[in-house]
Amino acid sequence: MKLMVDEKKCYLFGRNPELNDFCIDHASCSRVHAAMVYHKHLNRAFLVDLGSTHGTFIGSIRLEGHKPMQLPVDSLFHFGASTRMYILRERPQAVQKTLLDDKIGDEVESGLLSLPETEIELDNLTECSTADRKSVV
Repeated sequence: MKLMVDEKKCYLFGRNPELNDFCIDHASCSRVHAAMVYHKHLNRAFLVDLGSTHGTFIGSIRLEGHKPMQLPVDSLFHFGASTRMYILRERPQAVQKTLLDDKIGDEVESGLLSLPETEIELDNLTECSTADRKSVV
């Protein structure tokens, strides 16, 4: 499941569905367990354990209670003894139409940036790429 977390300043995680943005259905999680806060000026997300008994983790590192910890993009985090892992991902950047698009269009037409057009071409490209990676190792 993917959820966008760019509409509010703070998102709450915990067992109580009435109080939290993300409901964690696990006995080791507190009613309101943790908060994810996005710092607009630093352009970074932070995770804060709200004094839970069983902890909040980024990777295998347990967060200190009530102390914000930077949540790097693509890092795994989880709550209490729950095995459900969460990942913070960046929203894909929308490609803007610029003069560069015209240049890319010319390169595609000349075959420099062509993409596979059939399933067979895609399979061949994948096999070739896999073979190249195996030969490097």
